[in-house]
Amino acid sequence: MRQFDLSRRGMDFLLNFRDPETGGFYSSLIERKPSTLQDIWVVSGCGIAALSTGMIDIAKGVGYWLNNILSIQPDYPKKLYTVYSRSNGLYTPTNSQDPFRHVLDTELEKDQSFFHPGIAGGFLALLYQATGENKWIELSKEYMLLAETANPYLWRLLRAGKIGWCASVLYTLTGEKIYKDMAIKVGNNLISAQSEEGYWKADGSDNPSNDITAEMVVWLDEIYQSIGSL
Repeated sequence: MRQFDLSRRGMDFLLNFRDPETGGFYSSLIERKPSTLQDIWVVSGCGIAALSTGMIDIAKGVGYWLNNILSIQPDYPKKLYTVYSRSNGLYTPTNSQDPFRHVLDTELEKDQSFFHPGIAGGFLALLYQATGENKWIELSKEYMLLAETANPYLWRLLRAGKIGWCASVLYTLTGEKIYKDMAIKVGNNLISAQSEEGYWKADGSDNPSNDITAEMVVWLDEIYQSIGSL
């Protein structure tokens, strides 16, 4: 909205969460320890904010953080572990109390954090646009490898919206048909989940959701801008 007075103040606030050693951002409001967790979606979102406010060096730090996270994955692209700390490295607990937060398994047919490769890959594609450095678009494609091999159940989740966004950006930049097909798949699934009254609702709920509806409109708009009518 070009309200830079607000966006720069917001970015100044986000910088309080930055870990200068890793280039990532802490997920805690108050902790800044080597053991403080850093999540892919949090770090990627802060990277997008950095790009939007012209902080290219901060955004590149996020890119290097995402590169490090992918390089230490033990079972990728079948699984994506999504939480990291300086002291413990990649967080891969055997019996996690919060598996939704910590791991995305492409073979499981249940609600999962399928947005992680989308927000990471989408940010990296934008970083390529901002810098012209090929390594970022190649890393974006690597994050989307998980989506390419994910089971159909995950594609039907509303959480796939960010996958559709990333795919639409990659198709715009590369012209590669695989990303067009991925964007169309997500777009069609989002449309099929829309109510007759025009809203979307959270999984397991019968009530309209303003937040989810607004987000789905954004992803469909991004897909439309890239490929046109579904």
